[in-house]
Amino acid sequence: MTILAVQNVSCSFGGLMAVDAVSFDVAEGEIFGLIGPNGAGKTTLFNIMTGLTPPSGGQIVFEGEDIARMAPHQIAARGVARTFQNIRLFGKLDALENVLIARHLHTRTNVFAGMVGLPGARRAEREARDKAMSILDRVGLGQRVHATAASLPYGDQRRLEIARALALEPRLLLLDEPAAGMNPNEKHALSDFIRQVHQDLNLTVLLIEHHVPLVMGLCDRIAVLNFGELIALGAPEAVQNDRLVIEAYLGEEK
Repeated sequence: MTILAVQNVSCSFGGLMAVDAVSFDVAEGEIFGLIGPNGAGKTTLFNIMTGLTPPSGGQIVFEGEDIARMAPHQIAARGVARTFQNIRLFGKLDALENVLIARHLHTRTNVFAGMVGLPGARRAEREARDKAMSILDRVGLGQRVHATAASLPYGDQRRLEIARALALEPRLLLLDEPAAGMNPNEKHALSDFIRQVHQDLNLTVLLIEHHVPLVMGLCDRIAVLNFGELIALGAPEAVQNDRLVIEAYLGEEK
């Protein structure tokens, strides 16, 4: 069953075509990779999917609904969450507070109830805190809940950003270069972690990543962009041996 359909999506900036009539489907429950050289249009496509950048044309259909021109909070409320290539945590807040901020979409009390301490508000606050603690345990940060985000090692900051995305209870998780800046051991651990989260939470995962071995070992299918165009789509083995991919991207890695 298709959970996400990218249909003939284009995006241009001042005459420069960043994404050029790209189409592909993501099946529910799969781990789908999006790769390509720098400037290929990968992050622009992610930004379109999450409402940060409007497309010039085409549709992003999530669970049967076109979300391409919705606001980011509307898309998040429908079950799409993302991380960013450049970590966007609240550095002065601790890990728990960072995750609690993301829980607001699932807190069903208003500001007045919280200010006067009504029982329903206190109960919602406890539930949100318990859920946030559970998520932090899942990502391996259960012992660092009161550490400020800025004080965490780089790999833990990446995990915290994923935890914050998971706090939105998504059905589709978009990861923008989650292994950026990690050493080989950290990348291996991250791959295992993504696979475990995908399995435990029954998530569909769509990720951008430059580290080709991670993508090839983790993803069920891969789409390859080059200069905004889709040049290959298929299983890792097929993509890895595609001549256009080798010329555009994998050959550079070798």
